[in-house]
Amino acid sequence: MRRGLVLFIICLGCGASGSAIEQSKDNPDPRRLYPLQEGNAWSYEVDTGDNEKTLAVHRVISVDADQAEVLTGKDVQRYRVSDEGIMRLSNSVWLLKAPIEIGAEWPSSSGMTARVSSVNARVETPAGEYKDCVEIQESGGESGKRVTTVYCPGVGPVFLESRIRLQGQEISVVGRLRGHHVK
Repeated sequence: MRRGLVLFIICLGCGASGSAIEQSKDNPDPRRLYPLQEGNAWSYEVDTGDNEKTLAVHRVISVDADQAEVLTGKDVQRYRVSDEGIMRLSNSVWLLKAPIEIGAEWPSSSGMTARVSSVNARVETPAGEYKDCVEIQESGGESGKRVTTVYCPGVGPVFLESRIRLQGQEISVVGRLRGHHVK
């Protein structure tokens, strides 16, 4: 279970924005898809595949100019937020990269490629039903890992599924939004 929770926390990305962003359904702004401001928080019900669910909490602890720090468990993740999108600073990888439109692609971590697979996804979570969301699928690379993340305007990530094959067995970790506080 611990390995699955760690995998979930690593895969779930965060970004930040301190200003109101206009949202276009045809070309959603990455900052609106992950509208982080200091104090915003998300809780996720995480299913690690071992019949036990766990709680993961992510909270924005600081925002300064175009950078944000997000506490994920015991770790702090740092992000750069710009008109171009949201980038994880530790490995210079985009979580979301403009323009957000079906088929758009960019390099992701570990040699994977991120691809926008939907701009009108619908997801049900313990926190409720969300519509008109953006689904990002990451795949490729040597690890064989596949990650699907669904970001919803004004809310942030509401769903994450990470699949990887280890020692001949596929491990799946699924996180669903349980609650959130977004300013």
